[in-house]
Amino acid sequence: AYVRAAGIAGMTPDDLIEIAVPDFGMKTPGLYQESIGDFTAQFALDANRNPQVMWIKSDGKSQGSVPADLKKDHADALKALQRRVKEIEKLIPSIRSRLEHLFLSQRSWNLKEFRQRFLEHPVVAVVARKLIWNLTIGDQVVPAIWHHGEFVEADAAAVSNVDDSTHVSIWHPMEASVSEVLQWRTWLEENQVCQPFKQAHREIYV
Repeated sequence: AYVRAAGIAGMTPDDLIEIAVPDFGMKTPGLYQESIGDFTAQFALDANRNPQVMWIKSDGKSQGSVPADLKKDHADALKALQRRVKEIEKLIPSIRSRLEHLFLSQRSWNLKEFRQRFLEHPVVAVVARKLIWNLTIGDQVVPAIWHHGEFVEADAAAVSNVDDSTHVSIWHPMEASVSEVLQWRTWLEENQVCQPFKQAHREIYV
């Protein structure tokens, strides 16, 4: 079905899959919010564990259990929320698996596409922002990770000269030196970044 739909749209199946990931109405990457009654249901997405819903009242107080009033007066809205949470729980592992398979497909994107499909997508960004990417800038390839709103290298230096002509592909430790891999492992540990799958800590058999 994807192959046929992609052909009709004039794109590859991979492209279609990437642009078809639902955002569940989320405005901020990794943060879901929905108002039900006098409460706001909120949870932060995590690439490595299922979301935990918190209920925040108008006065700012929060609780982990579903408010009793909502169970009584907003049962249908609660059921709909529970369905969305389950959908997101199922979606994160599939995104994680798809991005891990980029090691084999060797896909690349221009920076505009990469931002839209990965860095700024409310759900995909949860996985993509914890991975190391190769930025091809002119004839130079710079490994970097998205951190606090910018790409940084393993020595924490911000990557300069990034523009729409930059191309992005996934970084694989097999292409790096031992010292570079160790430097990335150190960066991840110092910044408390737990990758969604083994990348910097991936076993390599030469």
